[in-house]
Amino acid sequence: MLEIRGRSQGPWHERRYNYSVTMMRLSYPSPKTEVHESKVHGHGLFAIADIAGDEIVAVKGGHIVDRKILREKIALQLGPVEVQIHDDLFIAPVTEEEREFSMLR
Repeated sequence: MLEIRGRSQGPWHERRYNYSVTMMRLSYPSPKTEVHESKVHGHGLFAIADIAGDEIVAVKGGHIVDRKILREKIALQLGPVEVQIHDDLFIAPVTEEEREFSMLR
């Protein structure tokens, strides 16, 4: 959520804005799911109610990055945080703060 607290007078290109930013979750887990410890690895998303075939279970938020950026910049700092969306494209947070807001908890 981004809210504008105030703005100065003058032509639009000369105005200065003061922003107050409240970070919102970057990912969406269905209310029919919960996160629990996983026997496979770390934590996992588990159904707590029936989910129809056409329902959205989760949407993972973040930045779209390629494998090189993921390996050289993100994984070294944040560990395994990505979701692969194509051969060489991933969705991942790029900062520690974004990592917390992108988790499906």
